[in-house]
Amino acid sequence: MQNHSSNNSFKPSSPLQVNERLELIDILRAFALIGIFIVNIQFYVAKPNDTIDIISWLIKIFFEGSFYPLFSILFGISFVILLNRTEVNGKPNLRLFVRRLFILAIIASLQFIFLEPRHILFRYTLLGIPLITFYSSSKKVLMWSIAIFFIISIFHNQIVYSLDNLRRHSTEAKNVFQLEVTEDDLKQETIKMEKNNLTEYSDYVINNSKQLIPQVINLTHHSSMPHIFASFLFGIFIWRWEIFQRLHEFRPFLRSWLIFCGLFGLIGNIGAIILEWSGLAKAHPLETSILQTIGDSLLAVCYISGIALVSLSAFWTKLIKLLIPAGRMGLTNYLLQSVIMSFVFLSYGLNLKDKLNILECLVIVIMSTVVQIIFSTWWFQRFKYGPVEWVWRLLTYGRWLSIRNR
Repeated sequence: MQNHSSNNSFKPSSPLQVNERLELIDILRAFALIGIFIVNIQFYVAKPNDTIDIISWLIKIFFEGSFYPLFSILFGISFVILLNRTEVNGKPNLRLFVRRLFILAIIASLQFIFLEPRHILFRYTLLGIPLITFYSSSKKVLMWSIAIFFIISIFHNQIVYSLDNLRRHSTEAKNVFQLEVTEDDLKQETIKMEKNNLTEYSDYVINNSKQLIPQVINLTHHSSMPHIFASFLFGIFIWRWEIFQRLHEFRPFLRSWLIFCGLFGLIGNIGAIILEWSGLAKAHPLETSILQTIGDSLLAVCYISGIALVSLSAFWTKLIKLLIPAGRMGLTNYLLQSVIMSFVFLSYGLNLKDKLNILECLVIVIMSTVVQIIFSTWWFQRFKYGPVEWVWRLLTYGRWLSIRNR
């Protein structure tokens, strides 16, 4: 496994080479994408019966709020690696990072308009700019900042939750704790399409285009933003602490994290779900927010610790390394998930929304993931970068980069 250092030994303003990658990050990214796929596909599931509803609750406990913090932590790690590599005389190439975020915003817009109206890439773009101010922060400053934004996210969730109940006066409160609120956001878009009979793809694109700017503006005060930013900072903190670079030394610490975060993460999520299931969440929004936010974050750390420990096991290493190619082209595979879901479920495709149960949707996730892993492996036998990643690099660095392996 390759180690990254924080020095300036890399060539400035040049894309990361294949042999410079940290494999664990790619494995975690692929793992996070699988969880995100499971979470996002729930929006299209038909109303469950009692048996299948148990599966939905298990997804809520183990997946729904935990995989976006995990993905956000990885973004924070990637952020500091990129800026480390562009340093010249101790100063990073911030202009390069801003340009990279601008290209990501364009990619996010294309996904929103032509595939699915999702927002997570926009959130990363919006929060990437203020993240620059923490690049040179000490570990102490990072720790305090993480705590502050984490606390803000808890109370922000409560405020949004309470205002949402007042505004809606409905029996079902909006789940403001899920980091990508696809259940509500996408539902509103689908309802608009059905009311306007937008069954043609061109109508769908036009409708999404009209919604793009207003929804991006709304994201600036979205309840998920402080939590995502805290996760970014935690990613920087992990890299500064050199946990990934010295896994063997941190093995005892990772074991402690696995047990502690797994136990209390489950307690938090189960507690929040009990409040939601019993109808008490609306009467106790602060308690629900605390349980949900802590549970989601601790489970994300638990998953990181668990996979890091597995990567140190000779028995399991070969198996989890199968995920590396899928993680290396994480953005491509994330967008492919949108392609699959929009084609299978939306009205201009197979129109299977609300026609498949959660088990059938999980079969789609499993089959699609296997295909993506096989395709990613095949791709990197021939090319250096994923297709979308290559275009992203071309536009970021402003010069031609060879994509073929030599």
